[in-house]
Amino acid sequence: MRGRNKTNSARKKQAQEIRVYLRSNLDRKVTIRELADHFHISETQVKTCFKEVYGTTVHAWFRSGKMHAAAGDLCTTDLSVLEIAGKYGYDNGSKFAGAFRDVFGMPPGAYCLHHK
Repeated sequence: MRGRNKTNSARKKQAQEIRVYLRSNLDRKVTIRELADHFHISETQVKTCFKEVYGTTVHAWFRSGKMHAAAGDLCTTDLSVLEIAGKYGYDNGSKFAGAFRDVFGMPPGAYCLHHK
């Protein structure tokens, strides 16, 4: 049992490091391959340890993180939706709007009207 706790602790630490890396790179696209190379582990290990610790995929967590940061910008800056999309690594406004809608259930333009 002691060896298993050590492994779980190591996986948790690895997942936390991945999360920190993702948070610091919300402005661009980060791939599983990049994470694996950066942390010197396999792509499977990246996906497995992250999902075990956070209960969601790397992709879903990263997209949600981008959308939450973008939502804050929508309500607190004068940037356009397209400028905010670009700020978070989306070069296509409709893909950004689709991702935003998936996370919040409404398009970016309507978000602040409902959250004031």
